[in-house]
Amino acid sequence: MADGALTVREKELVALGIAVAQRCTPCIHLHVQKCLKAGADRKQVMEAASVAVMMQGGPAYTHLPPVLQALDELAP
Repeated sequence: MADGALTVREKELVALGIAVAQRCTPCIHLHVQKCLKAGADRKQVMEAASVAVMMQGGPAYTHLPPVLQALDELAP
C-alpha cells in the first residue's frame, strides 16, 4: 500500500474494517498494527471497526474484543 488518492492510514483503516467484517482475527491484529504505524490513533481504529459492525451486524460485533486486545498490546 502506498499513498494515492487515499493515504496509507486511510487504506489501513478500510482494511481493518474489512477484517472485522470478515471476522478474521489474525487480519484484525495485523491491520490494527499497520493502522497505528500509519499514524491512526485508538479512536480512529475503533471508529473504523465500528463502521464494520454497523454494516455487518452482530457477527462483526463479536470481533471487537480482538481489536481492543490488539490496541492494548500495540498502542504506545
